[in-house]
Amino acid sequence: ALACVGTAGSLQSNLKVGDIVVGEKTIEHDFKQSFGTKTLPSFPVHKQWEKLLKKPSAAVPHWGVIASGDEDIVSPERRLNVLALTKAL
Repeated sequence: ALACVGTAGSLQSNLKVGDIVVGEKTIEHDFKQSFGTKTLPSFPVHKQWEKLLKKPSAAVPHWGVIASGDEDIVSPERRLNVLALTKAL
């Protein structure tokens, strides 16, 4: 199993400090590609974990796409850009 934990803001206005998001997939939002299709790398959750985490008893507050990258998103304009690009929480 892999847990990715780091500094996190939110791309969605309905999330608040301390909310937990379990990723159904993670999209690398700051990947720069020079050739071929302009598809961002994404990594889905393993089906075994998805089944476990989606059980009603798991009580996961938020389930969705996570945008990941090495770039700090500090401006409202960039936040909206990454949201449009990834549809992430």
